[in-house]
Amino acid sequence: MSKRLSIPEIKAHALQRVEDIVAHHDICPGGSIHGGIYTPRNPTRNDARPGSFVVYLRGAKRGGFVEYANPDQEKGDIVHLVAYCLTGGGDFKSRDALSRASHWLIDFLGLGYLSDTARSAALERVRRDNGKRESHEERLATFRKTNFNLFRQTAPIAGTIAEIYLRDVRGIDIAAIPNLEEDLHFHPGMEWWMGRKRDGDRLVAKGPYFPVMLAAIRDGRGKFLSLHRTYLLPDGSGKAPVAKPKLIFPDFRGGVIRLCRGSSNMTPEDAAGQGLAEPCGISEGIEDGLTMAQGAQGQLRSWAAVALSNFANVPDHPCVSAWMIQRQNDWGKRAAVSAFERGKAHFANTGKPVVEIAALGGKDLNETLNG
Repeated sequence: MSKRLSIPEIKAHALQRVEDIVAHHDICPGGSIHGGIYTPRNPTRNDARPGSFVVYLRGAKRGGFVEYANPDQEKGDIVHLVAYCLTGGGDFKSRDALSRASHWLIDFLGLGYLSDTARSAALERVRRDNGKRESHEERLATFRKTNFNLFRQTAPIAGTIAEIYLRDVRGIDIAAIPNLEEDLHFHPGMEWWMGRKRDGDRLVAKGPYFPVMLAAIRDGRGKFLSLHRTYLLPDGSGKAPVAKPKLIFPDFRGGVIRLCRGSSNMTPEDAAGQGLAEPCGISEGIEDGLTMAQGAQGQLRSWAAVALSNFANVPDHPCVSAWMIQRQNDWGKRAAVSAFERGKAHFANTGKPVVEIAALGGKDLNETLNG
């Protein structure tokens, strides 16, 4: 007689295929993925649009879900998620609901066709793989915490070398932009770690130190994801003379740098909480985003996507009523054109108006207006 699988064993297998499970027509298909979060319409009710119901695809919460309209009651792990969807949001933590979810997962994962020996071997592989993923996610969380603490210990850029750089080199006067976010900071001296010298695994010498403009990269809910560094010359007259003066760590997919709060002068979360929505300008880099905010005299919510490849990962937000996307003068680069078109299609799929702003003359909007 075949050994009966426990719920923890079923969960271990399910965590290997979270993306496939959530996309199944019985569960919650049709969602979008941004920053490791899957956001479909809530399958248990007639949602007008996605937003409050999310499934986590990364980290310690992988496979878990929460309905933010009722976060105290409607949340759970991957097995609870299946039970929640199959029961239509009923008593999904009951014994009957979890039994139904377990049988569904056993069938979906093909576990019922394995012998006890094969199942045990498969479970051991799954646990080993899950352990590797959790170890990676734990390291990533440690890196994020370290970077967040570093950012939190620094001050906004007003009155610093970073402000001089933006004003004198990029033509951006932050003092003339109302409603700026406070996610641009300054550090007087940080190591450019790509300049380290090693002898095998042994560190021989650290890299050079430069003043740095820091930018917080946040996900769609305002949570800190990563840190963007722009290394500068000591007098702010340009970027540091290194191969890559801009470095980002750790992963920033699905995140944005929030630059300006727009006419509401509210954070995205506060604006959404009051039912306020306004157009949002999206640029590739910080300087372009600030240029757009300056041109709008601080009356346009402005975000930087960090990289063109991340346009298609920018999270939709209820504080946004329309998208104004900047297109750099990269028409001769097939990869850039393709990435931009994917991003444009992504913004159109939010169901909100999309306006394209093209750079004319210069490489980007900042060069166009200051060249």
